[in-house]
Amino acid sequence: MMPFPWFLSNVYDRFTSETLVHGVVSSILEWNGLKIAFMGLVEEDWLDTLGTVDKNNIKYIDYVETADRLSAELRDKGVDLGIALTHTRWHNDVRLASESNGVDLILGGHGHEYGVLEVNGILIVKSGSEFRYLSKSDGVKDQDGTFKYSCEKIATMKDLEEDAEIQQSVKGYTDNMQHMFGKVLCHIEVALDGHYAVQPG
Repeated sequence: MMPFPWFLSNVYDRFTSETLVHGVVSSILEWNGLKIAFMGLVEEDWLDTLGTVDKNNIKYIDYVETADRLSAELRDKGVDLGIALTHTRWHNDVRLASESNGVDLILGGHGHEYGVLEVNGILIVKSGSEFRYLSKSDGVKDQDGTFKYSCEKIATMKDLEEDAEIQQSVKGYTDNMQHMFGKVLCHIEVALDGHYAVQPG
């Protein structure tokens, strides 16, 4: 069995014209009589979190523009269902659902909290972070050819018992750090947000 590929459809290396980290632009999976296509889309601000990438060497293409182009190409190949795998914040997934043509389902990353939202008839599913939850998304094709979606939230940790030895080891570290949590390091006058870089202007 081949490993699941890294999808990245809208960021390119300016010098080689290849996708960043050789990401797969799109792929078609045939399953149960359907052709299902996958594409990977990121927001531009995500590039600021990559410490080893110089943005001057990158060509970024808007994710809605990319989704529309790829969706048209994939529909020409007989694709029934287009799934966008995104690494964007919520408002950008909402924009993708609102403005794109051809994306049927959005499976999103980058958000740290679990959430499911339907926008413009398109389901956006974010499964949170740290593998605490999985999402089981089902799509049912109606007689008119449209799909109806449902999503089940699955907690990965709820039935696991903590390992006593590891728990004791972690407790040793946290107990050793407790005295440091009460120490004031500095005072600042603005709120800090470590999720993404804020662009000037």
